[in-house]
Amino acid sequence: MSSSLLGPKPGHGTLKHAGLIHREHANRSNTWSVAQANRDFIVNSGRGNVVGTAPMPTRAALDPLAPSKAGLVPGDLIYYHDTATGTINHTAVYVGQEMKNGRLVDVVDQHANGDNNFHNDWMPDGSGFTGGSASVEFVHLHYPGD
Repeated sequence: MSSSLLGPKPGHGTLKHAGLIHREHANRSNTWSVAQANRDFIVNSGRGNVVGTAPMPTRAALDPLAPSKAGLVPGDLIYYHDTATGTINHTAVYVGQEMKNGRLVDVVDQHANGDNNFHNDWMPDGSGFTGGSASVEFVHLHYPGD
């Protein structure tokens, strides 16, 4: 049997080999470290379009169903602009809705603070993502056959 049937050659098939590891941050993938470039590629290539935006004044002021009201479906993306520069520095994948603390909320999967977070509400907890110039973009992806 050839080695291709047994799996990738050593060093191949990894994030680093595929060019997905950020040059300056070896422990981070480009999709998180370069969230602005990820968003620009998806929107500018026509693979997705911005279907809604919202300021992020405080967590309490956010609509827990804003992503679905903007038209997101599971698999779509949410891009977070930080308070300091207004640039996008975080991405989450919209996965649907769940009951949290007795209310229906839109939920996301994301990698944050060195951990994978699954089915968290979409609203950020960190102070770097609320107040000032913080905002969010909801991006619907175009899938084959749409």
